[in-house]
Amino acid sequence: MVRSRKLRYRWLILPVVLASLLIPSPDGVRADDLADDIRMRQEKMDEAAANLAAAKSDLDRVYWQREQIRLKLQNTEYEMNLARAKHAVLDAQRQDVQATWSKLDASVKETEARLASRKGQFHSRLRAIQERGRVSYLGVLLGSASYGDFLSRMEMLQTIVKHDVELMTVIRADKQQLEGERTAAAAEEARLKGLAAQAQEQADLAAAKQAEFNQQDKALQEGQRALELAIAEWEVVYERLGEEIYKLQLEQKRKAGRFAPIEPIRGYPPITDDFGFGPDPIVGGNRNHGGTDFGANRGTPILAIEDGVVIARRYDSVYGNLLIIDHGGGIASWYGHAESYMVSEGETVKQGQQVGKVGSTGYSTGPHLHLEIRVENVRKDPMSYLPPR
Repeated sequence: MVRSRKLRYRWLILPVVLASLLIPSPDGVRADDLADDIRMRQEKMDEAAANLAAAKSDLDRVYWQREQIRLKLQNTEYEMNLARAKHAVLDAQRQDVQATWSKLDASVKETEARLASRKGQFHSRLRAIQERGRVSYLGVLLGSASYGDFLSRMEMLQTIVKHDVELMTVIRADKQQLEGERTAAAAEEARLKGLAAQAQEQADLAAAKQAEFNQQDKALQEGQRALELAIAEWEVVYERLGEEIYKLQLEQKRKAGRFAPIEPIRGYPPITDDFGFGPDPIVGGNRNHGGTDFGANRGTPILAIEDGVVIARRYDSVYGNLLIIDHGGGIASWYGHAESYMVSEGETVKQGQQVGKVGSTGYSTGPHLHLEIRVENVRKDPMSYLPPR
């Protein structure tokens, strides 16, 4: 039998942990401390990952334990139903045997009454013969018309007595047989009653085991809910720390004069067409795709991937509504197929600022954003610059 185990997990102290781990990111004036801040958050992130893995391992164990209990519950349910069915059959058989015993008991009593009546008649007749003695024989003789008649009467008296004896012998034998059958019926009833009691005991035992397993499963279910909540919270911690580290790394890159872009659409939209050589979705065949396409609904905000200056905003037969931002150092980002743009040439933009809305203008099969990153006007794979997904 499985013992019920209380679930105690150290991951249930997450509210305090969350407050201690999610330290506000620096605002850029702490340039000398960026490396230390990144290292500190990385340590916390490693700790969160370890706790997350441990919590998931415990959750897997709880799933396994609950599955074992589920199987045991199925087994005890089968045992209980089988025992109850067996008890019902045995109890019905016992009732049938009890009815048979009642009939046999009535027959025995009836036979005893018949035997008693026959004995009474026989004893009365014997007493009469003993009391009368020779007088009786004289009466028979005197009442006879002839000697032959006398013999006939004597023979008749003897036949009556013999018949009484034989009849009582038959009744006595019937009584003995009925008593034997009644005793056997009583024994069979007792046997069936004992078996029915055993079946009921088995059913009660299975029901008790089932109640115990249900109690164990209830405790495990509570632990499961606590672990699932802890895992969800640790995942938030892990993601937040990752975001903070990424922001700090961007800050480091900026201070070092390096290009550190973000994704042009929030929420990690699906990539519908990768950079490089591949099939043309409109005319078929293969072509060299110079950017990355992000699928999004019409009107979805388009964000500047890095600080820069707008150097072009125009319509192109291929790119549709096109926007180009210069980020310095020979790096520029191109945004194509927009529904519209909300910045103008010469305007300075900040990373994450909305510069337009997703559309399907130009050479396009549906709403999406075509993003290019060019270094010295050479197209590069945007995903090699954007943060990993």
